[in-house]
Amino acid sequence: MKKIIITAIALIIGLSINAQEARNMPVGAKPTGKIAARWNNYERSQYFSVRTGLNVSQLYFSGMDVSSSSIAGFQIGFAAGWQLSSRTPLFAEVGISYSGKGASVVPPNVPPTLPVEGGYNKLRYRMHTLNIPVVLKYKIRMNQRNFSIQPLFGVYMNLGMGGNCQDFWSRTTTGSFDDNLDVFDAGLRLGCGMAYTNFYMELTYDIGLVNLAGKEGKFRYTDRMGYDDFDGGIRSGNLAITLGVEF
Repeated sequence: MKKIIITAIALIIGLSINAQEARNMPVGAKPTGKIAARWNNYERSQYFSVRTGLNVSQLYFSGMDVSSSSIAGFQIGFAAGWQLSSRTPLFAEVGISYSGKGASVVPPNVPPTLPVEGGYNKLRYRMHTLNIPVVLKYKIRMNQRNFSIQPLFGVYMNLGMGGNCQDFWSRTTTGSFDDNLDVFDAGLRLGCGMAYTNFYMELTYDIGLVNLAGKEGKFRYTDRMGYDDFDGGIRSGNLAITLGVEF
């Protein structure tokens, strides 16, 4: 993970230096080199992006008297997009990123196999995931040539890679996906981006559509949560603020 962060920072610094050199060129002079020419083409039909940002994720429980609160996490990744038609500024974009997610959960019941005088009745999920979104973006050019607003809509797929679940009652830690939540999640993504020259900011929200509890018997805290297959469900939500550089 440290290598990925260092590589992304080095790439952003290198691109920023290249852009500054291009801006210092005499008026009317053409930038030299493919990278400089691409950096200064703000109306490019294809782009590549390095991005990082903040997640505020949550787990939503249905059919259970469970209260939960959000947890902040970190994300870093890459995205690529291309214009679908020369007649309209509609772009398709696909990305891949590491995404830290989770939630704090207070079950309605204490563990039946543990003493009543246990610790605080809370579970804290922290999940390391691989996020793959596919979205459509419509770039609305504003009065200023280098500024655009980009509403977006699409889908995402999330794959669990690791993490843990802290049980504050029993003072034990288990895996987030070991006899617990499903490793696969998918749903809808909606949001809006904003770009100025090559710098990009985005606000998105992911709506999970997959029941992360899976089938009864897999979910570790079935009795403690009061979960059953008939009306029970656990679904995810994630608010993300992302910053990036496009070229």
